[in-house]
Amino acid sequence: MNSQDRTIAIVRSPGAALADCELTHLDRIRIDATLAAEQHAAYARILGEAGLEVLTLEPLEGFPDACFVEDPAIALPGRAVLTRPGAASRRGEVDALGRVLQELVPVERVSFGSLDGGDVLQLPDRILVGLSTRTNAAGIESLAQLSSRPVFGIPVRGALHLKTAMSWLRGDQVLADPRALDVHAEGLEGLELVEADPDEPAGANVLKVSDQLVVSKAAPRTADRLQAMGLSLHPVDISEFHKAEAGLTCLSLLIGPAAH
Repeated sequence: MNSQDRTIAIVRSPGAALADCELTHLDRIRIDATLAAEQHAAYARILGEAGLEVLTLEPLEGFPDACFVEDPAIALPGRAVLTRPGAASRRGEVDALGRVLQELVPVERVSFGSLDGGDVLQLPDRILVGLSTRTNAAGIESLAQLSSRPVFGIPVRGALHLKTAMSWLRGDQVLADPRALDVHAEGLEGLELVEADPDEPAGANVLKVSDQLVVSKAAPRTADRLQAMGLSLHPVDISEFHKAEAGLTCLSLLIGPAAH
């Protein structure tokens, strides 16, 4: 790939303290740090096989959630935007990731409110942002001031982030768990909602890389639905990260054309 075509996937290896991560909706259960590291490495390999240039960062000491690199920053076309995470324990991650990003692209930052990158779903003609326990209306307005696309707030219930419950598939098709969203919210007009299997909590979160999808092995029935639609899938096991309320999208930050 030449410099204009390449997409960089930034990932950060999980630290030994991953089990101390923030939790909102799940009960805390044991996370196997060794298995998590192995799964993370396999996830990074899948991204490389999907055509991305993978940049792996070292664990960030003192920040157990730091491997969820999508939350402290958003990649807009040609630039990155640093966020203002809703969990106070995560705010120190922002500048650390910003130092990496400024070596790659111009960097801006939201100036007020609370905003997690995991709540930001970018579509070709709009940006949907979850109104969640981590992102508020002020944070959405702050992002809107930086965006050339219209930005819409989407109420989220019973899920950590919007992208826990909704992912972009292709064109106007989005994968969704309608139980976690207001499917009649302003901003969803004209979209075709493909429902994830209701018995697979991890099913609605998939990572789009150009015309391919990275999907969780924890959601085989949802994967069957997507495969029947003719979509190209890369299944990966991230069971230890699901225990931390995490999904496929939050484990990487994609910078470049394959991200949009």
